[in-house]
Amino acid sequence: MNHKTLVSVPRAMELSGHHSRSSFYRRIKMDQLFPRPVKLGRSTRFVLEEIVAWVETKIAERDSPPAQQRQ
Repeated sequence: MNHKTLVSVPRAMELSGHHSRSSFYRRIKMDQLFPRPVKLGRSTRFVLEEIVAWVETKIAERDSPPAQQRQ
């Protein structure tokens, strides 16, 4: 069985670099690649490994060379 760690909304915001709840929820709504929340009763949690993977993808995008332009 593959165990996942769930984190709270404030922790997910911190890990993903969001400082306001409104920008965090806007990211969830607008970015199809951003991890989706997990509802547990009235609580909302995020899978830690998915948040970390999303951040690593953003770092890789930043560090990758720009696409070559065709001539």
